[in-house]
Amino acid sequence: MSAYSQDFTETPGTSAELGRRQVRQVYLITYSQADHDKVPTRLSFAEKGVESFRHAHIEVRQWACSLEKHQKQGHHFHMAVKLEGLHRWLAVKNDLSAQYGLTCHFSSLHSSYYTAWKYVTNEDTENIQSEGHPNLVNPADGRQAQEGAFFKPQ
Repeated sequence: MSAYSQDFTETPGTSAELGRRQVRQVYLITYSQADHDKVPTRLSFAEKGVESFRHAHIEVRQWACSLEKHQKQGHHFHMAVKLEGLHRWLAVKNDLSAQYGLTCHFSSLHSSYYTAWKYVTNEDTENIQSEGHPNLVNPADGRQAQEGAFFKPQ
């Protein structure tokens, strides 16, 4: 599941630095080689993620979280988030590190929530989703799928 990978370094003036400045409504967060003592469950990772967005004064509209086992050992978490409006992720990444000791990767490559959600839920049949999350597996009608899934520039 590393097709989305794009590392952002701290080198000033690089395209990676420009990546940190991108403003999106949808992000994919990955916590690799997860420390089970710090984050024992999908729900605990999701709660920490949502709380870090709150600390940055950013409202999360919906999220989905999964746990994936590495081939050799360990596991990592993925979390797709859709925000209320366009926001940057750096303050949230810093909060996850400062408050919880988590080093997470943020990807802004998904321009629609649906593709981020699909990536997160693809392999983990026990994934969890936020309360009131729209049904993206079998949407009741096309309007629900559009409202829940697709990025709309503001």
